[in-house]
Amino acid sequence: MSAAPMTYPPGYLEDYIGYRLTAVAITFIVLNITFVTLRFAARRLGKVPFGIDDMLIVPSLLTVLLLCADAFFLISKGGLGRHAVVALDTQSKVAAFYKTQIVFTLAYLTSVMFPKLAILCLYLRLFTQKAYRYASYTLIGILITTAIVNTISAGVSCTPFAYNWDKTIPGGRCFPNINAWYLWVSFPNIVTDVFMLILPLPVIWKLQMSKKNKVGLTVVFCTGSM
Repeated sequence: MSAAPMTYPPGYLEDYIGYRLTAVAITFIVLNITFVTLRFAARRLGKVPFGIDDMLIVPSLLTVLLLCADAFFLISKGGLGRHAVVALDTQSKVAAFYKTQIVFTLAYLTSVMFPKLAILCLYLRLFTQKAYRYASYTLIGILITTAIVNTISAGVSCTPFAYNWDKTIPGGRCFPNINAWYLWVSFPNIVTDVFMLILPLPVIWKLQMSKKNKVGLTVVFCTGSM
């Protein structure tokens, strides 16, 4: 006896919220390009020498733009924004979704690394105390190592690689708990975020200036770190 076909509430199959991600992606494209342009314009007008932190802004921008482009592809070809029963109703749609998701994961790993490296290189410009410089170098090492390890592990998460999107390949296998892997990817980023927020605060509060200015600098550094 065949199973009864699935029934859905009225309008369920037509539901679509992909426009929300589109709006967010467009917003961040405009903001990132604007701020990076203003940064370089300020350097040029102020005749301030370009540093490593400025150079790292370029790959930071490019990886963010790649993430946004990937989001557009996920929406248009991967069915993002629709219910899975609609978005993944054919093998070609499933393959498109998972291929794009892999690109998104790899782009994400670098897009969170480069901006942090730029901030830490700025800290190295500002900090003269050895303890703070060593802490900055340590965080740089952790960020680069984590990005390399996570990129390699993402590349071998399924064997053969095509098994990521084609589960019909005989003998294919993936990590037994892929969700735990995604949690591990996020954990070092959270830890480094916290340390980067805390790192400049002792230096700021030892400066010979008014409390109001110290609070202002603290907000500026915390905002930049986030």
